[in-house]
Amino acid sequence: MNFEEFSQKIEEKQTSLRNHRLYSEMKTLDDMRQFMQVHVFAVWDFMSLLKRLQNDITGMQIPWMPSPFSKKAVRLINEIVLGEESDECPKEIHPEGYCDHFTMYRYAMKELGVPELLIFEQIKHMNFAVLPANIKEFLHYHLTLASEGELAQVAGSFLFGRERLLPSLFEKVVEQIKAENIQCPSLTYYLERHIEIDGDHHSHMARDLFEEICNTEEKKVLGLEAALKSLDFRQRLWDQALKNILQERVENES
Repeated sequence: MNFEEFSQKIEEKQTSLRNHRLYSEMKTLDDMRQFMQVHVFAVWDFMSLLKRLQNDITGMQIPWMPSPFSKKAVRLINEIVLGEESDECPKEIHPEGYCDHFTMYRYAMKELGVPELLIFEQIKHMNFAVLPANIKEFLHYHLTLASEGELAQVAGSFLFGRERLLPSLFEKVVEQIKAENIQCPSLTYYLERHIEIDGDHHSHMARDLFEEICNTEEKKVLGLEAALKSLDFRQRLWDQALKNILQERVENES
């Protein structure tokens, strides 16, 4: 496929994710708990993609040398890292008033009684054997991309599979939380914070980074191909969350 064909496919995939059945099935706190136990892995592996971009763009080697990228690109990636790794947050989430988004998400899980410590131990020790296939495949693809992929691939996945996509998906979740009057204040804060900073700032920054990194037709296609795969794996991740919600509902009713 060429650049235009990949762009059309990506738009179709993003639309499909915005219309996923998952959102309408989130009706209770139990449903939100099931969602979070799947989604948390995407919250975590996002940072590996971001850190790969920061590492390659800013020149983090020792001894330090100036980056081969534009000063604008260096500034953009550092600003995104600042917001993702040390964002402002309410003192009840972290007493310092600053927090990375993964820790923020863990706090929201703890607030709802989700076994966040067990999940953190799985992540810390890379113990993914017990996870459903859809989650393992999602993690394997993005962690491999972050460690071994071409920079154009990482940039494509980061823009189209995360920063440009997530605000519209999180809006769907927040709409459902409010419609069903589900009481999960820290999760709502996390989601609304991402809608704000990703929609208004980070998605535009990621677009500028993508355009600088993918400055040839070949690199653009490489980036869009990786983005399309990311969206496929996100679809399967959402499928898994929906499956878990429906399965628990059946078990509770039996």
